[in-house]
Amino acid sequence: MFGLEDVGGYGRDLALYLKEKGHIVKFVNSSLSNAERNSYAMPQKHDSWDAQCVANVLIRQFPYLPDVIYL
Repeated sequence: MFGLEDVGGYGRDLALYLKEKGHIVKFVNSSLSNAERNSYAMPQKHDSWDAQCVANVLIRQFPYLPDVIYL
């Protein structure tokens, strides 16, 4: 499974590729990952930490996150 914040801009092609390969792709709203980041005493802002926050949201809220669907 994959969780992506951007499924409309640059992430659209990646989401389409992953879907074509049969993977589950979920949309993680940036406000959810931002809330995750800010829930720590010393919030950080860099790519690897952002990815960790998206993964944390994906794991905890998987059933509630919308699937990425392209027609």
